[in-house]
Amino acid sequence: MDPYREGDHDDSPDPTPVIVPPASRRSSVPSLIPATPILSFHDDVLLEVFDAYRLNDEYHWKHQRGWYRLVHVCRRWRHVVLASASRLDLHLHCTSGTPVADMLTHSPPLPIIIDYYSELKTITEKDEDGLLAAMPYCHRVRLVSLGLLTSSSSRILKAMDGAFPILESLALTSVDNTGLILPKTFSAPRLNELLLQGVVLSLDTLSLTPAINLVTLRLDCIPENAYFAPEHLAALLVTLPHLREISIGFLCSPPRRVREPHNPQIVRATLPSLTSIKYRGGSIYLDALVARINTPHLEGIHFVFFNQLTLSLPRLTRFFTITPKLVHHTVDVALQKHAVSIEAYDTMRPTLSIEVRIPGNRFDWQVFAAAQICGALAPILSAVEVLKLRFYAHELPLEMRGEVERNVWHSLLRPFNRAEQLRVASGLLDELSRALQPDDSDDAPVTELLPALGEFWPMTAVPVDDGFSGFINACRLEGRVVPQTHYRPKAVDTIQAAG
Repeated sequence: MDPYREGDHDDSPDPTPVIVPPASRRSSVPSLIPATPILSFHDDVLLEVFDAYRLNDEYHWKHQRGWYRLVHVCRRWRHVVLASASRLDLHLHCTSGTPVADMLTHSPPLPIIIDYYSELKTITEKDEDGLLAAMPYCHRVRLVSLGLLTSSSSRILKAMDGAFPILESLALTSVDNTGLILPKTFSAPRLNELLLQGVVLSLDTLSLTPAINLVTLRLDCIPENAYFAPEHLAALLVTLPHLREISIGFLCSPPRRVREPHNPQIVRATLPSLTSIKYRGGSIYLDALVARINTPHLEGIHFVFFNQLTLSLPRLTRFFTITPKLVHHTVDVALQKHAVSIEAYDTMRPTLSIEVRIPGNRFDWQVFAAAQICGALAPILSAVEVLKLRFYAHELPLEMRGEVERNVWHSLLRPFNRAEQLRVASGLLDELSRALQPDDSDDAPVTELLPALGEFWPMTAVPVDDGFSGFINACRLEGRVVPQTHYRPKAVDTIQAAG
């Protein structure tokens, strides 16, 4: 039976459907209320039932043809479903294995989903024929998700060269990351989600396309030939008043140095709806971008910087100073095997978070990078109450010991003026204890570090030696809060070696 054609279905399917409660709600006591045949329901009641079925698993309903089951029960059910296509959010799903041409010929004129993305396989010649069969119906296409090889993408991209008046979501991935080129005359005035990976996109093209409804913009794995300057990106963002989430990720460092105008007074564009920023690339580009935007409702930040000797982030500090909501309770500095990450979060407000990650496996460089990042984040770290220093192993390898100068450790700790609790992984105890020993050669007394510290938690079940006694005694002599030492199993804050 062709699932897209109307068949000779009887109005009284056998057996008669009845409403049966889920197994978890059934009682061993016989019910006094008899089961109700669903065929006795009024059409309005049926519609409510069908809508509840849809909302219970929207992905299955939309992407796995969940509503097909209902239209094949009987003609009455088919009539109720198809008469409420908008309410039930009905779509025709064009994907691998679907007889697209036949489906579109014999189905009602419903909105279309084109979904040919898979991490496990590329588009076959048969899939391409089906995809191209759907493109003449571009006026009905609501969602497109494609994973393409550059070498075999020309016919498909050429078919996208035009207007998609009701398209709401476009996800286009270059499987080989060699740079697909989105047609310049592609337009989608109702687009609210644009997800491009390894795709060459002209920001001028996006500016000319009426994209005022964009809510999510993700430009990831941007190839070298698709570079755009931070000032051009900022100029685009200001034209997107509904944008809530942006993700920018480069495959490599920009091919040219980011150049700033001679006038140091840069006008900031306010992005009133933006709540999330994700970025992967060089620190100079990000610093130039945040100098041009103001995000009063920002809640989440995730940065991944390229492995670079120094991080240039002078404007990032100012950006955090004028972003009011980014105040956090806990900071987790994790020195991992192949990267260092700094995560700031609030256990009472899990939606607020900052995460910065930098690849690199040299221990001294990791601590130095963490100190630079924490210095840039200083405006929002001044309210942190819990500081965690984690390490991927229980012990610091011999070749890493003594690599980090004490002033670098001091720079890492200095922004945490209100931290009341310090948790240190067992592998870092010896290094940190040496860094906190009073030394007359220091530029400033170690007692100026962590002035509110009241609890010190070495992540070890075995009491530490007197390595921290010098710091504790110096705190007592200064008349400041004297940290109390507690012990916990060392596995609690130790990163898995695979990290």
